[in-house]
Amino acid sequence: MSTCKMLCKCLLLISSNHYCKSASTYVTSVLAAAAVVCDVLLFNSGNMRLANVSVSGDSNDCDVALLEPRSAVHCSMSHTLSQEDYDAGFVNVTANGASADPLGPVSVLPQVLPDTARVVLNQSASLDLSARSDKSYVLAAGDSVTVVFTAGNTGSVTLYNATFTISPALSNVSCNSSLAAVAADGSVQLPVLAVDVAVSCSGLLKFNQDRLEAGPQLVSVTGTASSPSGNVTVTAASQDVSIIPVNSPGLTLDLQPAN
Repeated sequence: MSTCKMLCKCLLLISSNHYCKSASTYVTSVLAAAAVVCDVLLFNSGNMRLANVSVSGDSNDCDVALLEPRSAVHCSMSHTLSQEDYDAGFVNVTANGASADPLGPVSVLPQVLPDTARVVLNQSASLDLSARSDKSYVLAAGDSVTVVFTAGNTGSVTLYNATFTISPALSNVSCNSSLAAVAADGSVQLPVLAVDVAVSCSGLLKFNQDRLEAGPQLVSVTGTASSPSGNVTVTAASQDVSIIPVNSPGLTLDLQPAN
């Protein structure tokens, strides 16, 4: 019975502080913070000194050469962030256990239970759209203007099922991403748009006689996309691109003498 009490007193307790701090003051993306860091408390609850204390699990600086009875030390455990962590919205920092060498006749340390701290990451779904044209005017029916729009993921999470609609519709639309699919109406579907990635597409606005006579044309692009969980839909709209037909009506009268 006394042996059991003595072994129990040799137990090394470990707990993670759930108030973790980030490597950056504002964690928004993998570029903003490469890791989260948690505080770990190591406490020698027994009456024997413990040598060569170490913690297994995520990367840490918890190696302690000697830990006196009833004393505690603080150390840090870190987890390198991935884009998958941001898309999930949280990361678990895990200590699988700890080991040490008790000094004295009892040389085996009882099992140290694992502990996990869940760190919530700031998720920001954001889509940016811009548009431009290669010229701002046309002179005659049959002229065409190339319109280019660029869509970028400026948030911290991957965007899915993005759709971009151009008004008025363009012809001969193509994009610089192999993932982009152009529909019959000229709209563009993109199944995934990674963080800090931009995709550009271009198409032609063709001027027939009716469009030439209709006056200035405003081309706009709107887009929607979903967050990884699907419960947030982001929208964006480009600035209008103005294309002005140079209308110059004219009539020539030539009076011919009678024969």
